[in-house]
Amino acid sequence: MRAPFALLITALSLALVVACSTDEAAPTPTSGDESDAGGVVGEESTDAGAGDAEASVDVPAPEKATRVEAKINDVSRTLERAQFGVTKEGASETLYFEAHEGGVEACPETETPKRTLIVNGVPDGAPGARFTMSDGVRVSLIDFAGDQITTPKPLTTATAVTVTIVAVEGGKSAEIEVEATFAEGTAKGRVYATYCAAMSQ
Repeated sequence: MRAPFALLITALSLALVVACSTDEAAPTPTSGDESDAGGVVGEESTDAGAGDAEASVDVPAPEKATRVEAKINDVSRTLERAQFGVTKEGASETLYFEAHEGGVEACPETETPKRTLIVNGVPDGAPGARFTMSDGVRVSLIDFAGDQITTPKPLTTATAVTVTIVAVEGGKSAEIEVEATFAEGTAKGRVYATYCAAMSQ
């Protein structure tokens, strides 16, 4: 069960290989003119290995620090600490993150922060794995301070999300890169979270 504070956040947020094909190089003819060889003798194919760069996995280097820049309604704020939990549904397992500005480092939270970025439904993938909303990832921002979202409901939900796994160390820590687009702005940066059992369910 998540702690009451995490349940409040979750309730609010709910409101809203490349397959490379390499051609075998044609054998170099030992006799005959260019037309017999089907082209200039010795000419190398420019297609060979064209997809190698796309197929390679780009793994970001761990920073073990949280820094997410949230620019909402032209007001920029920085979130600098985070916690995560694990959600198990049958045989599947996803990660749940909360990144905060303000508040205190406690599990569960004992003081309301100024704002919280929630990243939910992140598959427990290998470093370098990239996930989007089509994979079930959801991101929302709650502005408790009210200086970014001035409406009575201080919550906004992302319309586009990309999350890249940096590192996951079992029940100890997890690090991701997140890019989220909202109707009011963006939130992007690095989230390094320590494990909080109260956020798991």
